[in-house]
Amino acid sequence: MAVNHRKFYFTGTGAIVASAPSVPGGSKLVAVLVHLSAGGAAASLTIKMNSIQGAAFDVVFVTQAMSGLLDYAYIPTNPIVLSPGDSIDVAYANTTPTYGVTIILLDE
Repeated sequence: MAVNHRKFYFTGTGAIVASAPSVPGGSKLVAVLVHLSAGGAAASLTIKMNSIQGAAFDVVFVTQAMSGLLDYAYIPTNPIVLSPGDSIDVAYANTTPTYGVTIILLDE
């Protein structure tokens, strides 16, 4: 069975709203990488699984205060299994710094 890493790239200025979908056969979350061009505002970055089963099954993996941070890497100890149709969502009430977000999924 072939293993395929997929990288989703998001960039912009202002609020971060990024989402990476699982493939029909399922995926695993490997990492979420965030870079800000200037220190973050007094708000929190949220990384969560948006479940295909509905909001009752959504899971927040991390909420990270970004005040003064330029970089943040969320790398789970073991890849997190996603069902087909789930997605990984990244949100942050960014104000002005330019951002870059990379979401890395492993498809099997």
